Amino acid sequence: MDETPAQSRYRADAQLLARIGEHLAGQVESVTVRLPNDLAAAAALAWDRDETDPPGPESGEQAYLRSFAAALALLGLAVRQAGTDDPAVSNNPAGGNDTAGGNNPAGGSDTAGGSDAVVGNDRAGAGDAETVEITVAPAQLAAALFAHESAADGLLRAHPANRIAPG
Repeated sequence: MDETPAQSRYRADAQLLARIGEHLAGQVESVTVRLPNDLAAAAALAWDRDETDPPGPESGEQAYLRSFAAALALLGLAVRQAGTDDPAVSNNPAGGNDTAGGNNPAGGSDTAGGSDAVVGNDRAGAGDAETVEITVAPAQLAAALFAHESAADGLLRAHPANRIAPG
C-alpha cells in the first residue's frame, strides 16, 4: 500500500521517537508507582488469564487494543511477582510477600522484573484507599499512560455492536 506524504512524515516521526526512546530507556531503569488494590487485582487477573484464541485478522484499532491488553497483563505480572498483604491481589492467600515465586516459573523473586510491593494507606494522594506499590519498567508505565491518553482522546471506545444508542 502506498503512503501519502503525511503518512511518510508520520513514519519518520515514529522512527525518530523510537530513537529518542532508545536514548531515554538507558537513563531510567525502573519506576515505582502506586495502584489502588482494585486496579492491581484486575491487572493481576489479566495476567492470570489464558489467551488461547488466535487474534486473527485485525484492524489497526484492534491491534492497539491487543497491545494495551498485553501491557495490562505485564503490569499484572509485576503485581503477582511483588505479592501483597491483600489476598485479593496476591498469589499468596496467607498474605505477605510471595517469595515462592507466584507466576515466576523459576521460583523465588524475579529480580529481572524488579517488582516489589508495599500495601498500605496511600498518603501521597489517593486518600485513604489501600494501594499496592510496584516497580515497573519505563515501557510498562509508558504503555499505561498511552492507553490513558488514548481513552481521554476518545480512541478507546466500545465496539460498535456494544454501544448504547443515545436517547
